[in-house]
Amino acid sequence: MKASFLVALIAAVAQAKPHWSDLQNYTFQKFVQEYNLDLPHGTQEYATRLAIFERELERVIAHNLHSGASWKENVNHMSHLTATEKSAFDGRTKGKLARLDSQKDLPADFEIKSAD
Repeated sequence: MKASFLVALIAAVAQAKPHWSDLQNYTFQKFVQEYNLDLPHGTQEYATRLAIFERELERVIAHNLHSGASWKENVNHMSHLTATEKSAFDGRTKGKLARLDSQKDLPADFEIKSAD
């Protein structure tokens, strides 16, 4: 039991994504390879995802360097998705859950104010 846990732990570390401190040199090409994404280079889809990723990477790096927050951010498997695509995963980590009647949508004009 302990041996299989150790093997799994070593495999997970070997496949670990970049540390937040290494993001300055992280590229979209590395991201596509590490997350095994099927995005053919030279397509419109690739260009769109590249632009989204670069914006997100820039935001994450700026947060880590300048926010003064007590936590660090990193890229993840959703760093190339639009806000709409990400919202499809909100609160769903174990598959699709039925929406409760008590859950209401936020007003269309609802906006989170930035601390900047």
